[in-house]
Amino acid sequence: MDQNKIMIKAEDLSMRFRLASDKVQSLKEFVITSLNGKLKFNDFWVFQDLNFEVHKGEIVGIVGRNGAGKSTLLKIIAGVLAPTRGKVTLGGNVVPMLELGSGFDFELSGRENIYLNGAILGYSKELIDKNYEDILKFSELGDFIHEPIRNYSSGMMMRLAFSIATIINPEILIVDEILAVGDESFQKKSKRKMLELMGGGTTVLFVSHSLPQIREMCNRVIWLDGGRIRMQGDAKIVCDAYEDVINPKPAIRVEQNSKRDVDAVKYCMDILLIYTDGQDVPEKLTVLKEQFLAANLTSHEVHEDDVTEEIISQYQIALFYECDYQKNARAAEWIRKTNKRFVVFSDEPERIKAWAGNAAFTGAMCHSREGVQLWEQARKEVYWNPVATTEEWQTVSRQAYQERHELLKKDVSELKNEEEIYHYNQIHREAERMSPDKKNINVLTGTVTRGAVPLIREKLKAIRERDPEAEISLVVPSGTEAYFTGENDKIRKYVNNLDLARQLIFTDQNIDISSDEFERTKFRRISGMVHIPYFSSETESEPVSDEKSEQYTTIYTGFRAGRFMIEHMNLLTAFFLQNFSDGDNSKMTAQLAAEHFQRGENVTVFVAGPADMDINADGVSVPVISRGKADLYAGIHKAFAMDASSFTFILNYANIRQRSYYVEKWEPGQVTPGSLERFQANQSYCPQVDVEYFTSSRECQRWLLENYGKQAEMVNLSEE
Repeated sequence: MDQNKIMIKAEDLSMRFRLASDKVQSLKEFVITSLNGKLKFNDFWVFQDLNFEVHKGEIVGIVGRNGAGKSTLLKIIAGVLAPTRGKVTLGGNVVPMLELGSGFDFELSGRENIYLNGAILGYSKELIDKNYEDILKFSELGDFIHEPIRNYSSGMMMRLAFSIATIINPEILIVDEILAVGDESFQKKSKRKMLELMGGGTTVLFVSHSLPQIREMCNRVIWLDGGRIRMQGDAKIVCDAYEDVINPKPAIRVEQNSKRDVDAVKYCMDILLIYTDGQDVPEKLTVLKEQFLAANLTSHEVHEDDVTEEIISQYQIALFYECDYQKNARAAEWIRKTNKRFVVFSDEPERIKAWAGNAAFTGAMCHSREGVQLWEQARKEVYWNPVATTEEWQTVSRQAYQERHELLKKDVSELKNEEEIYHYNQIHREAERMSPDKKNINVLTGTVTRGAVPLIREKLKAIRERDPEAEISLVVPSGTEAYFTGENDKIRKYVNNLDLARQLIFTDQNIDISSDEFERTKFRRISGMVHIPYFSSETESEPVSDEKSEQYTTIYTGFRAGRFMIEHMNLLTAFFLQNFSDGDNSKMTAQLAAEHFQRGENVTVFVAGPADMDINADGVSVPVISRGKADLYAGIHKAFAMDASSFTFILNYANIRQRSYYVEKWEPGQVTPGSLERFQANQSYCPQVDVEYFTSSRECQRWLLENYGKQAEMVNLSEE
């Protein structure tokens, strides 16, 4: 298909209606007023000086408010109306679906109207004879086809009109809000028929007030507003801009320090991922979180501007991801004061030097071998964390492979559902961008900054000199395409990994000129999984093979990354009680927490009620966290239950290595038989094989020894 062929070209297209300003009551009055030259008109310009082109195979949507001129524009292109000024040039035959049923004779039968309406659309009698049974079957009218259409319901008439209009695959199809004809089952059938026409190479001009429909069916959109083209281009971008105007989002004042949704404060987890600004940082953190989960470690992320002491207190270890030391020195000091530790993730030499000068952190991670050497020079324990092939990358690559190697080979009639047809139409449009008589090259840039543009242009120049006849497409993340406006090469942008995978497959080779190790790995692995030759630079002569792309999954790398983090943790010692007050078990909690803290352990106290203070004992401040405000997902090395209800909690929380229970007083006989309190008492005082007991009561110590043979450790409250 010649995608560059222009099928519709509008040049300085303008349309004016003359509206009479006088109230004329009769034809006689109109004639007299006209002859006297007293009839007054107001000129109403529906639109003026519209210029646009629609190429072969494009599906172009037209949006705008009521009265913007959408239907008038379609009628001019279809030849129903003549423009006041300008012209429309067409490159093929047109089938308009504007006002279904126009041209029907209500006294004739449905059968007779098939021939009449078909003749109006330019169909020959032989063509209608050949397709008559298909029209009848599609319309589902049965014996009603012989009845005069004055007896038809509006839905029956629309079904007949639609069935006549779609018996052939036109070169140009003009559609105006007709995808809601008939009952629900016929609507689905008519929509599928429309999608099949769109997927068969037909050029489509499509008007609809349904923006979701425009987004999913069109690849380009024209927005009419105030008699002009306000915007035209990518369907999603134009639809989003139009929606912001017709349905503006309420203006919400956002404080500078609250520009992100800080969820980290809601969770008590193993690892806190502290990150800095960067376009691809969220995806990199997602890969890390997948790796840690494979090692049974939970993690959450927070921007470096949002880090607080409260957030830090809820995590066992922090990982600073590509963060500068100067900006995070205060957070590093908070971590040190709470007996926690942190790791730094970076491949940048200057950043490594800055962190290496601080003795508070114990280890480093990086993606590249060069980063490993730099950290080793800084005499820090370092872990090379190979970029993992995520489950998402595998899924989108598998889908892209199937689309290129299987779906493209199917006929549209073989497709099972609307979703498959949507994908079919999308990939056909992408495939048509390829030049059949030239080598097609994708040049992958990854994240682009303005400062990197000159270097990218130099690399592009080298590729052009090496392959002067090649068709080159520059593949960039959405938002950075503006840097390359005016380039001779095609610009292809991607929003997510599925978009990227689809861009990568429609080419003869992918050349990677990105500089980030993470992005280079992603480009290489996805190219390999969709079976497209990948070159790691503009000077490479042989494609790079990546035989281990399937091996480096998040599960494969996760155990090693998780083990490295565990080795650098001060494992958590947690105390649980209902409320922190002046009672004996609260005093014991404070005393024990201080002792464990002095031994260098990471200590946290969890209370069921509200927590608005920390425990202070022997000059040590231990954080108190409310389990009502924060969900607990952390792995706990030692857990101390300081009352009966907390003991029930630690028995049911699986991620604890050692459990201990502080028996404050003996009282099973003081509860009502059959009550919930009796059940709780039985749970609390019946010794468990993996629970150690301690108490400050001699009576409790004797009771445990005499009844259960359990030796409870005796502890004493410090005297105030």
